[in-house]
Amino acid sequence: MAFTGWENAKPGEEFSVDEITAFYGDIGPYSLLERPKRSLWGRCPLAAKCIVKKGIPGKFEPGARVLAFLRQEGSNCTVAAFPESLFETDKGMRSVIASAEMRSLKDAPLGG
Repeated sequence: MAFTGWENAKPGEEFSVDEITAFYGDIGPYSLLERPKRSLWGRCPLAAKCIVKKGIPGKFEPGARVLAFLRQEGSNCTVAAFPESLFETDKGMRSVIASAEMRSLKDAPLGG
């Protein structure tokens, strides 16, 4: 049976990564494993579990599982992706988001 979304999957059914990502689609090099959901990060209001099929040199190996945070800017989408393993710690998502926010504040030009 073809994959038609996690909400329609029956217990025990198994699907390939290709079937799942064909249903949910791609955002740049990231192939969605689920429908994007609201995130805790105000800067990027949506988040989705993804897989990086071909890899991104210097960032992610082929097959890496990531949590991608998404923000639409006009007709484009900005993606900030982090290894899924970062969110398996006790500190979880809030510490990763706080770290990313601090980094973006350091990189932002000073306003006058």
